[in-house]
Amino acid sequence: MSTCLEKANVDSVLIADNSYLAHGNTHLAQEYLDAANIIFVVLNKDQEIILINQKGKEMLGYGKDDITGQKWISEFIPLSNRHDVEGIFTQLSHGKISSSCSYFENNVLTKDQSELLVSWSNSILSDKNGEVVGIIGSGYDITALRQSQKKQKESEELYRQLADNIMYCVWLMNLDMEFVYLNSAVKSLIGYSPDELTGSKAASFFPRDEWSKIQIKINDVFTSGGNPDTFVIDTYVIHKDGKLIPIDLWVKVFFDDDGMPLHIQGVSTDITERKAMANSLKEETEQLKSSNEMKKLFADTISHDLVDSASIVSGFLEYLADLEDNEDKSKVIRMARMGATKLLSSINSASIFSKLENEDELQLQKLDILEFLDSSLERLAPNIADKEIYVDIRSNDVFVAELNPIIEEVFFNVLSNSIKYSPNGSTIDVDILDLGDMWKLTFTDSGPGISDEDKDLIFGRLKRVNPKNMHGRGLGLAIAKKIIEFHGGSIGVTDNSQGVGSTFWFTVLKQ
Repeated sequence: MSTCLEKANVDSVLIADNSYLAHGNTHLAQEYLDAANIIFVVLNKDQEIILINQKGKEMLGYGKDDITGQKWISEFIPLSNRHDVEGIFTQLSHGKISSSCSYFENNVLTKDQSELLVSWSNSILSDKNGEVVGIIGSGYDITALRQSQKKQKESEELYRQLADNIMYCVWLMNLDMEFVYLNSAVKSLIGYSPDELTGSKAASFFPRDEWSKIQIKINDVFTSGGNPDTFVIDTYVIHKDGKLIPIDLWVKVFFDDDGMPLHIQGVSTDITERKAMANSLKEETEQLKSSNEMKKLFADTISHDLVDSASIVSGFLEYLADLEDNEDKSKVIRMARMGATKLLSSINSASIFSKLENEDELQLQKLDILEFLDSSLERLAPNIADKEIYVDIRSNDVFVAELNPIIEEVFFNVLSNSIKYSPNGSTIDVDILDLGDMWKLTFTDSGPGISDEDKDLIFGRLKRVNPKNMHGRGLGLAIAKKIIEFHGGSIGVTDNSQGVGSTFWFTVLKQ
């Protein structure tokens, strides 16, 4: 039984025992108590129920059954609570009203023997002479409330345990920017225990300019009504020993249903290692960039000098070949000139490949595919003439695509490869197919073909098949593959579907 009422006057409800009961007054009291939405129980000094309202009967599961005359403590109090309730009853029976007995919570037994927790307000009833003749208790069923509070407490405890066992610092601030909760991880982050920080102003633990940035962010959330209600900021916090610790600060502002801010919650993580790694990566990137620049400069210088030297050698050999009348000597000079020409081609290929290796992307523009096909054929005209090969271009339309001028190297290398392995007097068919958002170019020859296991190898750097019959250093198709990849396309080779030979193909985006 719980809330202390003043001593009820026997004139309002007369109760002593069954012989003293004033029936008229009891009837009026019953009507009054039945209208109440709380539990009323009146006991005599023998612990018998003299009066109980309808709410009390319903709570105990008896409905309209009459339970007056039954012993309250022995019939309706669980064994686990009887000793305490007996003590409260004894105090009240002797006219003693104390805080411990006037407000009391205990379990009661229902008809089906289940238990309810009731919060009681107890008072005593006395006769005209001031003698205690009974006890009246009014109560509320708080079973659901206590269960809810228990669950909430368990939930809060679970949250605290989780928060205290994670590696990140979790904290809660009120609107005065004071810490009201911090988990144990704060100790490892800045050297203070949660107790040392609770109640402290957060501004005290940040450099002034850093706290200003944080406060501006929080005020922006306040003024925007919580849109967004979360933000992340890289900042610094002051360690107990005075060091500045770089942290990631995740902040969330909570609002009530009316859009008013309630409190601020956050998570802080030490990013010292991440900062160090980022700085190290930045330094390595700068070093790599410098190294690539040096590599590019070296490649450009070397290729320029080699190209000049090879060109001079080739020019003098051509001059000597024209002057020489002796057939044997002339043959040797022509072979030497052919070697110089191949050397010049290899140097150019190596230079192009080196530049491509150092590029991140190519600038593209709308250009006509056939222009590059024509220019490549012009460059290869002597080779085509020597082998009396016919190149059949099966279209003379305009084919616009997103291209960089370096795409000509793809046409040149693919055509050069087809010419190299085509028999004398044969035909190379060039076709352009519409694939919707891409153009597909095919180059079909009638050469010896390429085995399935070698089809992927030929596009690798310095990879080649049939080495006895292949000239050059194997960079041509590797260069073609690299350029096509920059253009967002693909390249490959299949068997000639019409007979012997191969079909080289590649795709480029229309736009």
